[in-house]
Amino acid sequence: MITTHLLKFDKQIWCYGQQNASLDPDQLKEQNEAISTLVKNFFSSEERENITQSFSSIKITNTTISLTSNDSNATQKTIVRFIRSKEDKALLKIILQGQKHLVVKRDTTSENIYEICQKDFSARLFLYSSGGGGHKSAKNALLEKDLKQFMRSLSFRFENEQATLAMMDDRFQDYAKFLKWCKEMGLVNEADTLHDYLGPVGVKAASNWDEAQKTGNVKKQERLASLQWLSDIIFGPIIFARTLRALISQQPKEIISTQAMATGSILRAINVYNLFWKPKEHADVKLHLYMTDMPTELSGHFFDSIKNLSDRHKNILMLHGPKSEKLEKLSGLSSSQIHQLDVLDLPVNPAFLEAATQPLENEEQIHIKITCQKEGQLLNEILKHQSSDTFKPLVMEGHDQSQILNYQAKATDKKMFIMLGSQPTKEAIKEYVEAYIKLADSNPTENFHLFAFTGQFSKECFYQELCEFIKAKDKWPTNLKVIPLSFQDPAQIVRLELLCDTITRSGGGTIMELLVVEEASKKMEEGKENFSPKKRFIHAQPVEKRTLEESIPLWERGNFFSLKESLEKQDSNSGQIISSRVEAISPATFAEKIANL
Repeated sequence: MITTHLLKFDKQIWCYGQQNASLDPDQLKEQNEAISTLVKNFFSSEERENITQSFSSIKITNTTISLTSNDSNATQKTIVRFIRSKEDKALLKIILQGQKHLVVKRDTTSENIYEICQKDFSARLFLYSSGGGGHKSAKNALLEKDLKQFMRSLSFRFENEQATLAMMDDRFQDYAKFLKWCKEMGLVNEADTLHDYLGPVGVKAASNWDEAQKTGNVKKQERLASLQWLSDIIFGPIIFARTLRALISQQPKEIISTQAMATGSILRAINVYNLFWKPKEHADVKLHLYMTDMPTELSGHFFDSIKNLSDRHKNILMLHGPKSEKLEKLSGLSSSQIHQLDVLDLPVNPAFLEAATQPLENEEQIHIKITCQKEGQLLNEILKHQSSDTFKPLVMEGHDQSQILNYQAKATDKKMFIMLGSQPTKEAIKEYVEAYIKLADSNPTENFHLFAFTGQFSKECFYQELCEFIKAKDKWPTNLKVIPLSFQDPAQIVRLELLCDTITRSGGGTIMELLVVEEASKKMEEGKENFSPKKRFIHAQPVEKRTLEESIPLWERGNFFSLKESLEKQDSNSGQIISSRVEAISPATFAEKIANL
């Protein structure tokens, strides 16, 4: 398989095919630099300047480098040079990567678009951290919003210039390809502060956090979060140095961060860069810090790091957070440094936002994405195990790629969607299944459907483990269906959250998505007589000597209270709460809570 890469030198952009698609970013950068060095070693600036046509090319073999160009009369001219020195042959090894030859061609389409980007699109550096999934998801959402908006602006710019539009190949119309192009052009750079900046230590820290989530160890999560001040002191100098290095080499015009680790060190690096290395024509770089939790007093790990900043550092900080009267007081920043975000402006996947604005049709149909035939076969097997002899398998297409299956559930049936984050707590999900079995046995006239998110489907995964758990039950109530779900697209998640009551964690990303769904639910409630908003249960792993609400990790507890406040209904006269659709839940309290649905 040939992967196309871009190379920028002499104010020109070139492209070349690479058979070894497994090169990491550092290897690819080394390869690009080797190609540039070799070309400059063998061809003068005058010879290179003569390459003005898109079909000009450079061919590199084990022994030669040749340059083909065209003059004003379209006469082709080729210059061949032999590679003999040890230094140049060392560059060849880096360039060819085992290939017989490499052809590098002018990419004038990229040159035209890049020229526009330099004027209209600010180069950005995105920072995130990999512990859990929320920070990375928020970064991806912000990046996708930015680039899709710019892609639309490119189309509008050329809407009356058909020739230019024809030149704009699918790299500038397909988001994934455009993202790759922007990264190769240096318009977008990103770094994981744990993995990329701290190396093995950061990888271990992220692993510890993920393990605490998987096992439901609340005290360990809180202990790790409480040590952020110490990690800032220990790792702050490393993050300062790596951030400064990135600023100098990449020269971004903005830094966008969705994580709060070592904020002071990042701001110090920005100040040093602005003072000594920033190009004179650029405005001072600022740090745009996006909240991935709701702004509450329980988010001390986030706000304390901001409050303790010096004025010099605060002056280059812009805070973006969910709309709240508390933001200014909690952060200690002036109102001019705070961007209050409406629900639809939160760092939520654009595809999720789009799906939430679409009309909801056929409310008795749940869409389920499967990734392969084996996953679909397993799903049908356990549905048959849970059904009577009249079971009709879900219809699958013949190919072994991802596809959407249609699952039927009557509007009057009781439906629950359980999703306990990117690191699902296995035992908790099994306990909820056990609780649902008892519920179905106790209510034989009701039909129940439990959709359980299990994470990625693979050779050995929780999806298969849950299927085996279900098949091991000899006496299964036929009025209960448990449907395991692997990773779903935003369209399927939105539909599940609109049609089902939910059991989730109260991570910031989840709460923001539920608020988006709530906006869609309000519109549907207005337009449909029988449509009713769903209950939002927040899973809590019981902690000894704590109430259920107190068992939710501290910052997630703040998210829980924030969602609860948003979804409460008050009596218009007394102002008292008359209903709340948000409650803390555990497998042990499940029967009592569900009985009230």
